Amino acid sequence: MRKRKEFIMSHPKKIEICKKILEARKDKKCITFSATIKDSEAIGIGEVIHSKKSKAKNKEIIKKFNEATSGVLCTSKAADQGADISGLSVAVIMSTDSSKIRKTQRIGRTIRFEEGKTAELFTLIIKGTQE
Repeated sequence: MRKRKEFIMSHPKKIEICKKILEARKDKKCITFSATIKDSEAIGIGEVIHSKKSKAKNKEIIKKFNEATSGVLCTSKAADQGADISGLSVAVIMSTDSSKIRKTQRIGRTIRFEEGKTAELFTLIIKGTQE
């Protein structure tokens, strides 16, 4: 059961679709939420923040991202709560779980009101699964 869940959360098609979404939005500030650090790194676009990096390094990456006008920030769970990430207009959620708080935080990061901003939120799911 666990292997099936891992396969669904880290399905190669999700990585492929995520890359296409990001490539089409190079002028936007985007964030991806993956199931694992490995999945975040597999996207291969932008910067990756995660729990195995020092807090100082993650803060430095977020600071540079906040100062930029466009870019991609990839994470598994390091940006779910407590991270101040500004200017996001695109989010790609590549895996879901049962945490309503995590889901709300992820959505909230992207749809935060900013004058003139249009937000896009993509949740990638595999048809016919419990996702």
